[in-house]
Amino acid sequence: TGVTIDYDGVSRGDSPKMGAYENNLYTWQGTLSNSFATAGNWVGGEVPPDGADIVFASNPVNPCVLDQNRSLKNITNAQGDDDLVLNGHQLGITGNLDFTNGAQIDATAAASVVAFAGSAVQNMPAGAFVSSTLGGLTLNNANGLALSESLVISTALTLSSGAMVIGANTLTVNGAIMAPSGTLSGGSSSNLIIGGSGGKTCLPG
Repeated sequence: TGVTIDYDGVSRGDSPKMGAYENNLYTWQGTLSNSFATAGNWVGGEVPPDGADIVFASNPVNPCVLDQNRSLKNITNAQGDDDLVLNGHQLGITGNLDFTNGAQIDATAAASVVAFAGSAVQNMPAGAFVSSTLGGLTLNNANGLALSESLVISTALTLSSGAMVIGANTLTVNGAIMAPSGTLSGGSSSNLIIGGSGGKTCLPG
């Protein structure tokens, strides 16, 4: 009682499990609705706390829609019918995306932000985001982020810590040629965008 953080530094759930280490793997089934915050949508009847790992069931009933800003560690999804939808909120990712069979995150709403904030190099898998588009992206990982495909950021790219390695891909901040209103903020000699052969960055203005 009263212990809110487990052995690995993960926030414990509303109904903590016994022991010093919280079993922080939660399975999305979407039985009742599409709301992340509804306990009955998760196998075991508990909403994942910040820092948890989540996995999608093989055949969810509904997509998973964020209700507020959330932070997750590893996200695993092996089906492409039901996405994780940010719905205008921020999703912090401190681990990895393990997506197969067309699994995606829908971050296309302008106010949706994906914040990569791991402690080791993170990779953005090809095809992981609907239309290869994010409303906003924040990089806050001193070890950096690597892109596996070209990407469009429709509102804001924030470089807080670490390098974004785009390789031969194209990074576009706001794809509207007639209304280039996207913003780029942050950046330093160690916190920057690194291109490769054929890579390019298209910035507003």
